[in-house]
Amino acid sequence: MCMPGFANIAHGNSSIVADQIALKLVGDGGYVITEAGFGADIGFEKFCNIKCRYSSYKPDCAVIVATVRALKMHGGGPEVVAGRPLADEYLNEDIELVRSGCSNLMRHIGNIKKFGIPVVVALNAFASDTQAEQDVIKSASMEAGAFSVQVSNHHALGRPQRVLQQHELPPLLIRALDLHGSASLSFVYLYQVVDVRESRGGARGEGPPRGRARHAWLRQDLQAGGSEALRGEKIFPDILELISKLGLPKCHVVGHDWGGYVAWELVINAPDQFKSHVAISMSHPLVFSTSLNLQSLRDNWYMYLNTQDDIVDLYTKDDCAFYREFIIPTHPEADEVCARLKDPVAMNGMRNWDRGNPLASLYLAARTPGALTPYYTKVAVPTMGVWSAGDTYLLEEHMQQSGEHCADFEYRRFSRSTLQVTTRVTMPPALEQRISLFLRTRRVTA
Repeated sequence: MCMPGFANIAHGNSSIVADQIALKLVGDGGYVITEAGFGADIGFEKFCNIKCRYSSYKPDCAVIVATVRALKMHGGGPEVVAGRPLADEYLNEDIELVRSGCSNLMRHIGNIKKFGIPVVVALNAFASDTQAEQDVIKSASMEAGAFSVQVSNHHALGRPQRVLQQHELPPLLIRALDLHGSASLSFVYLYQVVDVRESRGGARGEGPPRGRARHAWLRQDLQAGGSEALRGEKIFPDILELISKLGLPKCHVVGHDWGGYVAWELVINAPDQFKSHVAISMSHPLVFSTSLNLQSLRDNWYMYLNTQDDIVDLYTKDDCAFYREFIIPTHPEADEVCARLKDPVAMNGMRNWDRGNPLASLYLAARTPGALTPYYTKVAVPTMGVWSAGDTYLLEEHMQQSGEHCADFEYRRFSRSTLQVTTRVTMPPALEQRISLFLRTRRVTA
């Protein structure tokens, strides 16, 4: 059942009551389609972060509607004016114009995937479209992480619009819902509603400052004791408390880099909260701390460097020349990494993590009797360890040794070209498929 998207123009979504009526009418086995207007950057964001939060409803799949003509406009095509004939660019094949406009579609796909929702692109075909133009859109959509692209020919072929019965839904949409499972397993909010001032002893109801003042507030927050707040033993209790406050059910956890360490802490200390665990590149904490060799010590040299006072100036000088040459010499998206690195808030996050979790303390704990006792209990949560060939800093043998500390462990090795975990939220397709399969099998047994 489809609900209109503009009952409230302020946020471009139908009302919660409208969705409740639709859900009641379709019953337990039905599907409700509700529109989030103004694109994935406005209406959809408000749908997820506001409407879903207050209704407790969570989407299983998102459908982005696109057309060749619209993407040509986004790619720099001539202005379209009501009452005037369309320019030739919109009526004839122009591959480069479509390809240029696909950057807009790819951004929308990325925005939606940030919420953990599978994306299906519905390409509304016009009679003037060419197969080559549609192929460009399909390729760009899949590259951006779409689950599938489906061509709708109702306009081009003149078919009348009609209401679909459940058994007539596109098979790939059903597959998207089935593969990713319940929305509660994957859907995430991009921010949490917290009373910031109350948590700091201020007046209730006052939030953090906005605009430039907010950036200054964030910098101060991260610099003033930020490293202590990012100590591993302090982070995972906060996450468990957040899970409790949100009322999340038993769930899956996937961790990489800093998040990989925190994910290990979660499944070690709160195994009953999680169905399964995927560790990308980051090995079990006990392995990382105790299985030392010269290579691992040398590979982690930059973590010592990150604790130094002049590190910001060093990393950002001359368009991040030092960082490019010595820290990320093989990174596939060096420009994007450096663009983020110049953000002082992002830089402080990296510095404070390494200051809050100094390697010397980890190595000292490994040599102090009883300090790591909790880690010797085998992880009860089913775990898949993933490592990519040619990882610059993390060792394959460490990930393999992690299996010795898990009751149920599966190891997967990917080629470096297949597994490139970058600054983007979109996960490489091969990795996403492997993880999805692992999580789906653990849904039944866990």
